[in-house]
Amino acid sequence: MPLHSHKGRPGIVTVLKGTLTEHVEGKGVFDYHEGDTFVEDKNTVHWAENRTSQATVVLASDVYKP
Repeated sequence: MPLHSHKGRPGIVTVLKGTLTEHVEGKGVFDYHEGDTFVEDKNTVHWAENRTSQATVVLASDVYKP
């Protein structure tokens, strides 16, 4: 995932398979594994990558205000 923000659209991500490495501006680098869930609040600016040779599958949902 390229660098992006969640201003106006918070989200939630669950790792269904593999490992996802998230790079959050001003906060650091975090590894999430199968079964982990994390929240992207309105202040989140980040990007993510798969640093492994195994497939990574995530379920990501953003919440939009109508």
